[in-house]
Amino acid sequence: MNDKQQFLIDCTSLIPVIGTLILMKIANDQLVTMVAAYVLCGELLGVLVSRILKLYYIDVVFVWLGGILLWLWYWFGVQPSYIG
Repeated sequence: MNDKQQFLIDCTSLIPVIGTLILMKIANDQLVTMVAAYVLCGELLGVLVSRILKLYYIDVVFVWLGGILLWLWYWFGVQPSYIG
């Protein structure tokens, strides 16, 4: 794998991580922040393990899946506590 492909994979892996950090910043709910922190830890652990095992495309799929599912859960699954 050449340096250009590796750089593209690295940048692609960072987009969901940045999105998770943004969600942690804009969400004004302790549950969302806690779940986002766990997802972020899982994403970063997946990137680390895939780099050690040299499975570069697996981490991109894993990180994007975690980020997308987290945002879907936030937009469609979390109800504010004031709604009865």
